[in-house]
Amino acid sequence: MAQWEFGLNRHGTLTVDTFEVGEVLYEFDEPLIFRAKVGPLDCLLNKVSSRNGGSYYLAAETKDDIISALKDGNISVRGAFLSKSYWIFFWRFGSKELAYWRIDHSDLPKKFLPKTQRPLYYWQNPAPDSLAQAESIFSIKFSGQNLNDKSISLGRLRSLVDKSFVTVRALLTPLELQNSRSSTLDFDCQIALSSFVVAVKSPIVNMQAVRRRSELSDLTQEGIESGVRYQGYILGEKIKEMSKAATVEGEMEKYAAENFLLTAALSELMPNEDSFFDAVEFSASQGKSVNVVTFKREAAIAVKSALVDIESRPIIEKGKIVGGSEKTRTVRIMSFRGRQVTCKFSPEQFELVAPEGKLDLSRYLSMRGILTRRERVDYMQVQEFEFFNPKTLI
Repeated sequence: MAQWEFGLNRHGTLTVDTFEVGEVLYEFDEPLIFRAKVGPLDCLLNKVSSRNGGSYYLAAETKDDIISALKDGNISVRGAFLSKSYWIFFWRFGSKELAYWRIDHSDLPKKFLPKTQRPLYYWQNPAPDSLAQAESIFSIKFSGQNLNDKSISLGRLRSLVDKSFVTVRALLTPLELQNSRSSTLDFDCQIALSSFVVAVKSPIVNMQAVRRRSELSDLTQEGIESGVRYQGYILGEKIKEMSKAATVEGEMEKYAAENFLLTAALSELMPNEDSFFDAVEFSASQGKSVNVVTFKREAAIAVKSALVDIESRPIIEKGKIVGGSEKTRTVRIMSFRGRQVTCKFSPEQFELVAPEGKLDLSRYLSMRGILTRRERVDYMQVQEFEFFNPKTLI
């Protein structure tokens, strides 16, 4: 079917008795966005035009969760109307009948849908465009002219999934479980091809696998799940800070140096000059609200450039000790961003890290120094360090 347009023959007619207006969500002289019962259907309607002696309304089936999220500012108006199919109703002033058309999402004129991230009320913050994002701990949305809601090439699909997998595990896994396998901690995700969305709904914890590691014996399933949600909460705050820093000259470099793990992980998902997508949107739960931030190509390039610019500046790196060499006074860690890093210490520092040349492979290090990112194993010249216990952060 071709795109719907005014003047097409109606698909049918309803009597006004089958149309019962319920809660009015937005009005200006008349209801503009409102809920209504149309026969057995529970619909959300938006007035899209006044012409031909009457009013045209776009309608999508709805439910209480969508209406609540819309009123609370946790989903955009566009997101509230997200549907595979729609109704268009026409009511001529004074008539006792409603004309209707039933159309697919692909046949809907784009101008009928509100702008992306626009909330119901002007005082609310930008909101995600889907309920999946609104209800997630953390979500990633890729968008661009080369992405659509019908299909995606296998290579592109794998690229987006692989990048999302690495980033989600790096940023949402509680520190004590960093570098654990997916069989120990995984994430229940909802995937949508429409502007490719990966929405992390909840953690999946295999307590039998956790119990096999003696150092994790005091962890509980509730504690781990709370740790994941806490990581998501902090992530929501951090991405807002990053977005602001990307717009101020010189601030992004400072932010990247202080938040290297976060910046490096998220930058892997951002578009560059050659990407097949144009923007990436991050949203994270903030309790009863949702933080949503979009990085278009220009802002994304600023973030990537900042990471290059801080190559000669001290940054903070954290991870678990996995090996080392007394001869070269180096310690290898598995960083919390999923990379191995060879860390070079002074003789005095190395004696504190590995007394008598003995490394404790159960310990965690937080280091500040100059990091050189390399193809296989990164390298850090350590300036200062401290041990820390990740259990205190779960």
